[in-house]
Amino acid sequence: MNEPVTLQPLLLLVEGAPALWRLDEGTLALAVFTDKAVAEQYAAEFAAQQPWKIASPEPVQAVRAIAECVRQGVVVAALNPAASKASRLFDLKAILRQARDKLRTGEPLTF
Repeated sequence: MNEPVTLQPLLLLVEGAPALWRLDEGTLALAVFTDKAVAEQYAAEFAAQQPWKIASPEPVQAVRAIAECVRQGVVVAALNPAASKASRLFDLKAILRQARDKLRTGEPLTF
C-alpha cells in the first residue's frame, strides 16, 4: 500500500458523494477507477437505481474528497473495485500526508 503510483483517478459520484466499496471484512473503501468503462460497469452493478456520474477531479478536489472520506472513517481506497476484488488498496491517510508535504514544499499535487 505504500509504493508510489501516478494516475489520474476517476471517481464515481452517487447522489453527489463518492462511491464506496466494501472489503471482505466489512471495511468501507473509497472506490477509485483508472478506466471510465470499469467505473460505468461498477455503477451499473451497484448504483443502477440511483443518480450517478463519473468525475475526473483535479488533484486539489481529489484531496478534498479524500479528506472528507477520512473524516467519515473511510481510510482506504480501492482501485478498480469489482464484486469481490480490487486491483490495489491505498492508505488514504498516507495520501493526505503526502499531499500535505507536497503543498508545504510547493510541489504540484499528483496521484
